[in-house]
Amino acid sequence: MWVEVLVPDFQGSHAAVETVMEAGPEVFNHNTETVPRLYRQVRLERATSGRWTCWRMRAKWRRRVPRIGCDVGLGERDDEVVEVMRDLRAHSVGILTLGQYLRPSPKHLP
Repeated sequence: MWVEVLVPDFQGSHAAVETVMEAGPEVFNHNTETVPRLYRQVRLERATSGRWTCWRMRAKWRRRVPRIGCDVGLGERDDEVVEVMRDLRAHSVGILTLGQYLRPSPKHLP
C-alpha cells in the first residue's frame, strides 16, 4: 500500500515540507492549479506558481514520487498546457493529473 499526501505550498516553508517528508509518504502531491499566465487570477491567496518546483525537488531528493495536478478550463491555451507539461517533465515529475476546473464557490472564477 502506498501513502500519498496532497500538500499546500506552505507559504514557502521548507520546515513544513521537511515535516511531511519525515512522515514517509511514497507520493508527494501538490497542485500547481493552472498555467503561469493565469496563476495570480486563479489563486486568490499569496501562493506563487514557482513554489511547486521547490517541493518537487525536495520530494525527489527524499526519493518520493512527485505528483503535480493542474486544472484546465480556465481560459488557458493549448500551447500553455503543453509548456507546463514540458516543464514538469524536465523536472522529473513522476505523475501529472489534469482535471476539469469546476467553480467551487461564487467568489471563484466562473
